[in-house]
Amino acid sequence: IIEARVESTDPPYTNYSEIGSMYITSEKNRYMFTFDMMYTITDRARVIFNMGLDDADVYIDNVVLMRINPTDIQENKTIENPEHFLLDPIYPNPFNQEAVISFNLPDECYVSIEVIDLMGRITNIVRGERFSQGHYNRYFNGTSFSSGIYFCRINAESILSGTRFHQVRRMILLK
Repeated sequence: IIEARVESTDPPYTNYSEIGSMYITSEKNRYMFTFDMMYTITDRARVIFNMGLDDADVYIDNVVLMRINPTDIQENKTIENPEHFLLDPIYPNPFNQEAVISFNLPDECYVSIEVIDLMGRITNIVRGERFSQGHYNRYFNGTSFSSGIYFCRINAESILSGTRFHQVRRMILLK
């Protein structure tokens, strides 16, 4: 059995996650746990993985923690006004079919987002689209792609200042 939970780092070690346990097997599996931390008494928290009393070896790899606001998912744009350009880490990574590409724009920009395979072939997700200041999510659907390593590249140019921004993140598609 595996249980993942988020709890406060200070006594009384309040469990914020309140999710159940899952059974693990000898096969590689991916688990995604979503935690709603609505009744926190502190901003400090820790992630706990409980493997029960079994004496078998368990390997945990590629743990990613992200703070996701409900507006990120529902409206695809938050109210926040970021001060810097940023391409967030691709989530989840590795991914099976779909990955979230999140980025911040400090002012109005023209944006291009490309996914590039190891052979240099480019798939455009966004091509020269105009965005206002804010935080955005775009989705990459990899169902028609083969397993492998890909790169996500963002190019943005500020309409107001002419400042250019380029960043690349690695993506791993596993089917």
